[in-house]
Amino acid sequence: MPIYAISYDLNSPGQKYHRVKEAIESCGDSIKPMESFWLVDSNLTYSQISEKVRLVHDANDRHLVMRMSREYQGWLTQDAWDWINQRQHKLAA
Repeated sequence: MPIYAISYDLNSPGQKYHRVKEAIESCGDSIKPMESFWLVDSNLTYSQISEKVRLVHDANDRHLVMRMSREYQGWLTQDAWDWINQRQHKLAA
């Protein structure tokens, strides 16, 4: 199962954050290390994940699903780094 990064902007008044959260969490084991940014360990394809998210947000909202690679750097909580490091073998070369 690959690891995917999911980022989104919900632009409508009354954004549907809870529906987007539920859609993302239904894709597999996940963590939200930053506001509007998730990492998901999923056996779904990026297209399947994208469609699940698209179905619950409004037409003027945006999202991006990308497969994570082994090349990354950042400043996250220890919990987020632990989550990533436990799945490092699943990251694209």
